[in-house]
Amino acid sequence: MRRLQVMGRPDVYVNLNSEKITIGSDPANDLTLDVELVSDFHAEILCIGEDYYLSDLFSGGGTLVNHQLVGAKHLLRPWDRVDIGKCTLEVCDPSLRRPTDWALYSNSTLLQNQFYTLQSVTVVGRGKDCDLLIDCRTLSRKHARLTIQPEGVHIEDLGSANGTYLNGERVQRAVARSGDQVRFEQYSYTLKGPESTPPGDDDTFNKTIVPPASS
Repeated sequence: MRRLQVMGRPDVYVNLNSEKITIGSDPANDLTLDVELVSDFHAEILCIGEDYYLSDLFSGGGTLVNHQLVGAKHLLRPWDRVDIGKCTLEVCDPSLRRPTDWALYSNSTLLQNQFYTLQSVTVVGRGKDCDLLIDCRTLSRKHARLTIQPEGVHIEDLGSANGTYLNGERVQRAVARSGDQVRFEQYSYTLKGPESTPPGDDDTFNKTIVPPASS
């Protein structure tokens, strides 16, 4: 189960298991943040289908996701960082590895030691809106999608002209693991990541109060 957890405080979190979760300094909130610059009712999270959307409730200091100010219905993804007042929280999903646990390391001698950290979902291609932009005409604008899952990294070719390859074989869909060779047309990478899945979640009590930091 996903949870919103205070950074550096694994014991302080709220489970994302309700249709609506409120966050603020007032004790009536589902997650009470008794820290500086947090409004009484600062933000809320709505569950719509299987997705969770964060909305700022016209707070005094604003709400940021990954350092970007957000307004209404911002889609939360696993491992997003949320800043509310002087408190930083993280969207944790114990069923998924952290995106920073996975990276593509270039096999090119010209780009030796260059690597690209994967996000929970990474789109590869030559389009400017891709997460991993490879400026080459032989790649499609959106060439492939890499999705981090508990068993490894799911690779999906997005109908590219010149193909996506796993360990030398052209694939449409496949699961890659640490040490595998991934190639987009002629651009080759070694995938590196953890070998084991993270421990399971526990669905303990989800009403949490963050006390003010001691001076």
